[in-house]
Order: sequence, then C-alpha cells, then structure tokens
Amino acid sequence: MTDSPIKAGVVPAGTPPTTLPAKSETKALAPYAKEVARLRENDIAYVADLQAALISQKTTASTILLMLIGAIFCGTLVWAYFARVEEITRGEGKVIPSSREQVIQSLEGGILEQMNVREGDVVEAGQVLLKIDPTRAGASFRETESKVLALKGQLARLRAEAYGQKLSFPPDVQAVPSIVDSETEAFNARRQMLDEGLSGLQRSLSLAEGELSVSEKLAKKGLISDVEILRMRRSANELRIQMSERRNKYRSDANADLTRTESELAQSVENLAGREDVMKRTTITAPMKGIVKNVRVNTIGGVIRQGDDIMEIVPLEDQLLVEAKILPADVAFLRPGLPATVKISAYDYAIYGGLKGKVELISPDTIKDEEKSRQGRPDTYYRVLIRTDEAELVKGEKHFPIIPGMTATADIRTGEKTILDYLLKPALKAREAFRER
Repeated sequence: MTDSPIKAGVVPAGTPPTTLPAKSETKALAPYAKEVARLRENDIAYVADLQAALISQKTTASTILLMLIGAIFCGTLVWAYFARVEEITRGEGKVIPSSREQVIQSLEGGILEQMNVREGDVVEAGQVLLKIDPTRAGASFRETESKVLALKGQLARLRAEAYGQKLSFPPDVQAVPSIVDSETEAFNARRQMLDEGLSGLQRSLSLAEGELSVSEKLAKKGLISDVEILRMRRSANELRIQMSERRNKYRSDANADLTRTESELAQSVENLAGREDVMKRTTITAPMKGIVKNVRVNTIGGVIRQGDDIMEIVPLEDQLLVEAKILPADVAFLRPGLPATVKISAYDYAIYGGLKGKVELISPDTIKDEEKSRQGRPDTYYRVLIRTDEAELVKGEKHFPIIPGMTATADIRTGEKTILDYLLKPALKAREAFRER
C-alpha cells in the first residue's frame, strides 16, 4: 500500500473527522505555539483545521487589543490637550490685622478718672474705653464759651447802633440774662448820650435860626448889615453840620467796633472748637471693633502723660489681611488683583475649606528673614498681602472665627496650562539642554 501525501487542512475521503477534547487540542498545539504565531494569513490554508481556527482566533484578539490600546492612547492625548489645570504660586504666611493695630493715646494727658475695659475685652466702634478728669479742660472750655457769648451780645448791640435797628439778641445769648442786661444797658446809655448831644445842638440851632429870622427882618429895614446876616447863616449851618457829624460819628464808631468784634468773635469761635475738642477727648472711645490688649494704665487717679500709649486695639473686621512670604523664584507672574485661596492651618482645608481673596500688595523688593538665615534656609522673600472676602470660615450653620496671628498657606492662581503642556515640559527642557554648548 502506497502512502500518498496529504495537504494540511485536507481530510481524505472516507476518513471520519476526529474529535478531540479541547484540552487535548491545546496541548497538541502547545509545542508549536511560537511557530504558529509566525505564520502568515496565507499559510493558514496549509494548517490543519483545528490549528487554523486557533491561529485565527489569536490574531483577531491581538488586533482588537491593539486597536483598544490605540483608542485609549488617542483619547488620553485628546483629553490631555483640552483638559486645563490651574497654575498656582504658594507661600506660607499668617493672618494680620486688616487695619493694623490701633494705638490708643491721649493728646493732652491728664488724670485717669474711669477705666471701662481690660485686657482681652472685645469692644465695638465708639464704645467708651476710659475717661480722663475733665476739670481742667472743662474750665478752659467754659471760659472760652462765655467769651463767645459775650462777643455775640456785643455784636448784636453794635449792629443795632451801626444800622439803626432795634436791639435783639440770638437765642443762645438770650439764655444768659447777664449778657442781655449789660448790653442793653450799654446800648441805652450810648443812645442817650447821642440824643443828649443832638438835643443840645438842636436847641442851639433853633436859637440861631430864630435870631437869623429876626435879623433878616431888621436887615430889610436897613438896621443890620448883610454881613451880619451871612455870619448868622454860617453859624446855623455849622450847627446842622455838627448834628450830622455827631450822628455819623456814632455810626462810624459802631461800625469800627463791629468789624473788630466780628474778627475777635471768629477767633474765639475757633478757640472754642479747639477747647470743645479737648473736652471731648477726655472721653476716649474705641475707633473700631477689636480686641483690647497691652493695657498700660489701670490706676484710677493715676497720671496719663501727654502722648503716652494707653492700650492697643487689634481690629476685628469683615475682611482679613494675610501676609504671605513668596520666594523670589516664584514671584515673576504675581500681580495685584490675582485671585487667591487662603488655607488656615488651624482648620483642616478638606473639612472646613478656605477663604477666597485677592492679592492687594507685592513688596517692591525682597525682605531678609534673619531666623531662616540662621537656620541655613532660603532667607529672602517677597511680602505679599492678600485681602480675603470673609473674616471667618462657615460650615453649615457654624461659624469658625479667625484671629490675627493664625498661620496660613496662600495659593495664588497665576494662570492655566493644559495637561499636555505639563507632559511635554520635560521633553522641551531636554531638547533645550541638547542645544547648549
């Protein structure tokens, strides 16, 4: 019997198909796995049916896997091109008073009469902190006030004399009867003196005019010369002139006194305002809401020297000011107005969040940190001030206060970049390095 060659994949006629278990088939091909993998698609026709089926199945799975990997890579590349992340500059710092600490002083000094606060008290704007004995300031104020009222009364009298008006006093002067009485008496005395002088001249004028009338009749009869008549007329005119001059002098003197008194009154009113200010400053109030600290005078009856510090007020306002230290290498893209997030170290950012704010000020030059210099750490920094939108953290209905001195981390947003930019950055740096000589 002659054996005839059988092509791979062709079963002789009359030969029943052989069915092998799956495990047996896999084991049968296992020794030839590497060779099977190297077969081309055209070679499969020369492989047994079972082998051809397994090779086709493996080729299809590899193609799908490669396509899936390619799709994921392309999708990731597109996402990296469009996805943007924030660029931030980070600095450590602390919360400082928004309006700086207010030093409470007394401009004039004096004797402490009353102390209403103590260290650590929270005070509202306008709340009375302490009082200084007002005796000395009050005496000076009342003296100047009396002078002002007296000058107002004198001014009312002089206006009545200068303009020929009825004498009347302003309401504040009317409240002081002694001034009203004295000025009314002076007004009546001066008017009486004027009237008496005018009455004497008027009587002399009447006599002169009567004598002139009789003399004119005699002159017509030739008993008196015309020269005598002219002399009498001149004498009568002189009396009229004297009366007019007396009235004019009365008014001119009143006008001169009026001008002088108005000037003196204006000066006295200014002095009164100053005395009143001194009087008000004997009661010292809080300039803003804040916390009292460093109270230096507590003894009632103790002397407060002029210009000495009495206490300090740490402001508590609706906004906070955060002072951050930024390294010189990170300051290039900073500018006032950039948004920032302040994370308070005392409150976990993941739980309580942070405070939004904006950059308000960047120092014009670096500042040296002596403490870091001693520790061998970078010792120069730029001082950046960030003003927050709120003064406290809020979680639900709870409010968490933030006080000056708390440490914080400031994240300042300087721009945006795509993720692809970040991925390509090392390659770009490497290319730049290869270009160096």
